Amino acid sequence: MPYNKNVGVSIPSVGTIIANYIANKKTPVSCKELAEVAKKERSDLLSKDVGATIRSILLRDKRFVRTSVGMYDVKKES
Repeated sequence: MPYNKNVGVSIPSVGTIIANYIANKKTPVSCKELAEVAKKERSDLLSKDVGATIRSILLRDKRFVRTSVGMYDVKKES
């Protein structure tokens, strides 16, 4: 686990960053765009392939739904 110099500071998860970005945009977003946002918001990501990490989060997290090839949106609550 890498040393966190921001001890005591709440750092949002990548899933939360993605969910907030899509919710604010209000339209489906591509994985590539989400990877760029995640890199900008979380410069401490150690992944060599951030796009693969984002795709993994999008597939596992129940907050997201795939709308078309490579496009994701936040699941609407019913």
